[in-house]
Amino acid sequence: MPEVIVEDVGALNLVALMIRELINKNLQDPNKLKLTKALNCTLVLKASRMTMTVIFKNGEVFLRNGAAPKPTVYLEADLGEFLNIGVGGSYIIPLITGRLKVRGIKLWKLLPILKLIKI
Repeated sequence: MPEVIVEDVGALNLVALMIRELINKNLQDPNKLKLTKALNCTLVLKASRMTMTVIFKNGEVFLRNGAAPKPTVYLEADLGEFLNIGVGGSYIIPLITGRLKVRGIKLWKLLPILKLIKI
């Protein structure tokens, strides 16, 4: 089965470890696996002071600490918001209230990515 490819697992921050596990779990679902084949983008996720990059390229998913220089999508929120979204909470209210900041992409293009980082 496909898995997230990580450069240095031991160096991952808490958010990167959680996102890796969520994506790995979701890659077991054939419908969500199809989403990765259609995605070719770079996601930077900043939760509080932790930053990570997820790269979707040719059906593979790569993960590393830190921010890519020119991401396709940039998501920023505090850790509590990402935890809430990750366990199935709504991302709409945090988005409307400004607690979740999205830059670099239209929201409808972001939906497949959010499906991959939810339980």
